[in-house]
Amino acid sequence: MQQRKDACYKLRQHLNNLPDTSEFIVAGDFNILKASEPAWEILTKDGNDKKGKLYVPNNKIGNWENNEVFSEVLTISTDHLNARFDFILTSENIIEDNNFNYVNTSYTTFGNDGNHFHKAITDGENTSVSEHIAAELDTASDHLPVFADFNLNYSTKENTIVALYKNSPNPFSPYTKIKFYLEKPAKVK
Repeated sequence: MQQRKDACYKLRQHLNNLPDTSEFIVAGDFNILKASEPAWEILTKDGNDKKGKLYVPNNKIGNWENNEVFSEVLTISTDHLNARFDFILTSENIIEDNNFNYVNTSYTTFGNDGNHFHKAITDGENTSVSEHIAAELDTASDHLPVFADFNLNYSTKENTIVALYKNSPNPFSPYTKIKFYLEKPAKVK
């Protein structure tokens, strides 16, 4: 637990040092079971510098372990869905900005239909994925992937990004590809 707390502190320090206008997403397996854990508080509380504060786009914050209130966002274990370790967290600028923002209600735990609390995702009908996909998710990992949609609308002197597509592969480690569509061809950095 101390190692996780230290890692979150280093991440928060890095985020705090980014420019005020920064927009960032931090996602992954945090191994945090409840919002009262020190690591979570480091990442999500105002602290000395609010710039690096992380937000949960779907606002599902609390004690996730063995708590049916959060049944639709639980990500582990696929054979006994009872906790949440996996998150997509964003900067305040993504929550508030009109150019790059979270699409409300798009935060999804893939394979979790909210009806399998303390059950395997393959136990009975799964209304979010097919029986085959539920079985593959269960076989592939003991975590379910999470995803969310974001609108991106930036104009430069020469171009506008008009669409941002889901990354592939997902889940990914350590790299992923994100495709986007430009108004007209251009070099991108």
